[in-house]
Amino acid sequence: MNLVVFATLKGAMIAILGMSTPVAPQRSCLVVRHALLDQDTARGPEAWIVLAGYPGEFPCAYQSSKRGTVVSFVNPDGWRFEVKLDRREAGRWWAWKGPWRLSGKAYGP
Repeated sequence: MNLVVFATLKGAMIAILGMSTPVAPQRSCLVVRHALLDQDTARGPEAWIVLAGYPGEFPCAYQSSKRGTVVSFVNPDGWRFEVKLDRREAGRWWAWKGPWRLSGKAYGP
């Protein structure tokens, strides 16, 4: 897998996380705005956090197994992210920095 789509808990699209190939435990990642990102969603806290430091390239960890995929990284603004996708490539993302926490839906390609 080379892409993960970030969405709000309501399902509004925010961004796409692109990962370098070949698949390895340590990869390079890049966040880009999703084509369906609307103005209301762009003003929300999820978009502010997911797109913090946009655009920027950063390292990410990638683990895949029969049960699913886990991607983790720290974005350029210091937010820690963890994305967990099941075998059907659907799941959740979480972000935290100090006392602040946010989450949303995540999808594979």
